[in-house]
This record gives sequence, C-alpha cells and structure tokens, in this order.
Amino acid sequence: MSTKVCIITTVHNAFDVRIFHKEAKSLQKAGFQISLIGIHSQDETVEGIYVIALRSIQSKILRMAILPIQALRLALRERASIYHIHDPELLLVGLLLKLLTRKAVIYDVHEDFPSTMFAREWIPDVLQPVLSKLIDLLELHISKLFDGVITADPAVAQRFSRFHNEVTILYNVPSRGLVNKPPKALSERKRTLIHIGSISRSRGIWFLLDVIDELFRMEIEFQLDFYVNTSSWEIMMDFADQIAKHGLSSYVSINKAMPYPELLKELRQYHVGLIPFLDMEKFRKNIATKMFDYMACGLAIVASDLPPQRLVIEATECGKLIEPEDPQAFARAIKDLLVNSEEVNRMGNNGWSAIQRQYNWEEEEKKMFKLYKDLLE
Repeated sequence: MSTKVCIITTVHNAFDVRIFHKEAKSLQKAGFQISLIGIHSQDETVEGIYVIALRSIQSKILRMAILPIQALRLALRERASIYHIHDPELLLVGLLLKLLTRKAVIYDVHEDFPSTMFAREWIPDVLQPVLSKLIDLLELHISKLFDGVITADPAVAQRFSRFHNEVTILYNVPSRGLVNKPPKALSERKRTLIHIGSISRSRGIWFLLDVIDELFRMEIEFQLDFYVNTSSWEIMMDFADQIAKHGLSSYVSINKAMPYPELLKELRQYHVGLIPFLDMEKFRKNIATKMFDYMACGLAIVASDLPPQRLVIEATECGKLIEPEDPQAFARAIKDLLVNSEEVNRMGNNGWSAIQRQYNWEEEEKKMFKLYKDLLE
C-alpha cells in the first residue's frame, strides 16, 4: 500500500497553486496517497487527490479559532504517515498531531510571518510588534519538534536553520511543462504592462497610481492590466475610483484572477511585468512569486530593488531594478523598455531560459522528494 500523506491548510483554497498544483500533484504522481484538507465547497477527489472541505469563514478571528480544530479532527481521521501543514495558525495542530500520532510532521512556511505582521493593514499598529514577536517564538520553538521545515525563500530558510537541521527551500516557480514554448515575438504581443497577484498598500498599489501619473505626463502609449484575487478586490475598487478621478481610466484594466495555467498563457501577450513592492522588512526576505511567472512567459521586468528580486534579476539580466518608492524612476524604466523592443526581447529571453534551466518546479520537486524519502527512512 502506498504511503499516505495528509496536507492541511486553513488559510488557502484547497486548489492553491503551491499546495495543490505543485506539491500535492507531484507527490500523487510519485506514488503517495494524498488527502488535502483545505477551503472548498465539498469533499471530492480531483486528479487522484482526495480533497476534504473546510468551509470558508470571512472573519479572520473566527477562522483562526474554529478551522484549526476542525482540521485536527479531520487529520486524525486520515491516519497518515506524514502530515504536511501550511499555515502558522496550524502550529499547535501540527504539535498535537506529532504527540498523538507519533508520525512525521512538516511545516511549510510560505512567508516570513514575523515581518508580515507589519504589512497586514487590518492589524492595529499597537499590536503588530507584539504579534510579530509571538509568531517568531511560536514558529521557531514549535518547529524544532517537527521532522522537517520547508520555506519558499533563502532568508526564511536561514532563520529556521538556526533551530532546525532539516530545512528545505522550494521556490514558488512554475512547471517547465507549462511554459516550454519560447516567448512570443514582440510583434505578436498585444498588451504592454501587467501586474498579477495580491495587491495592497505595502505591495505598491498607491505607488503605482503615481507611476501611472508619471507615464501619462511622459505621453507614453501604455495599458496597465491587473489580474487580482478576491482578497484584493476591495482595495482595487478604491484604486479604480482614484484612477477615474485622475482621468486615467482608459489606461488601466482591473480583472479577476484566472486559473493558473490560463494566466500563464495570458502573460505571453505582454511586454513588461511590474513588481512595485515598498521597502519593508517582509519584502527584503520574501521573493515575489510573480517574478518567476513573468520570467516564464518571456516578459521583461521592472521591480523594486530589494534583495530577493535582486538575487535573481541581476544574475539572469531579465529586468530593471529601481530604487523602491521612486515613481519617477519607475516610470522612466518602463518608458525605456516600451520604446526599446530589443531590450525587452533580450530580457524576456534571458528570463525564460533561466526558468527552463534552473527555476522550474521539476527541479524543486526533486528536493521535496528527497525530504520525504529521508523522513520515511
């Protein structure tokens, strides 16, 4: 009988790209029996993975209080050999699973959560440093009792390595199989600028308003399209109101996120991808996943010059790095690329080649398989 793995998330949708489309599907294809507890409307088997539904709860406080208890009950019922948890609010669940079942537990860390507390606009300012310290202590000390830690960033891995011997970095990169076609010729691309993924003040939404103003003053022909998830929709509507007040609505399009494979196809229509993060500790530690998606589809990149992006963009020469929070410099970099098709083509091909060679899920899953093999042995 194949080894049973139970993957658990109380924050993410069950079909999250990293959790379902990368990790779960890779493990299932490798012969593991996978059950996945996550936010969904119903229990069902999808692509050989048994999805166990948790109901979505809008209140963050209620979610953190109720869903971990439900997830623990469901996880114990699965009697798995390995439990793979994905959220800091599941740390105590992971600890109880370890104590009650004596089975292996892996903690998958998507972000640097202590610094993320300062980027959560819904958390009162007075509570942010308290919560940051609390999550730091809980993560480091409880994870010492787990059998493995997975991170998506080198800086986060370094933080956990001080306390844990088994830390694995799995970059949030696309599958090479989804992006194996070379980038489209620029003459075939119909769109200019794009921003994908979550958006907030700290991720640069109001900074982009100033950038759009600058581009308008430069009399540059451009269209900036957003593809945003549900959690960002409210702030995008506020942004749309401000765009309208500035008379710039014809330059901006706001769209809801589409399934990941479809998004990668859509990205191939664009010239330049944007990463406008503000200079905050979180973004000095966490790599922007959208950077790898832009690279995979042959876009040139204009990004805030922060260490995680710098590490990749400088090495691959796939984009321009701009001083964070400087809208004039950001706009000039965009203008330079929009009038220089040869440079866009060069950067786009460099990024795509780096994905084919190095930054792809086929390479990352090998590290995940090694971790699982080590735990089972």
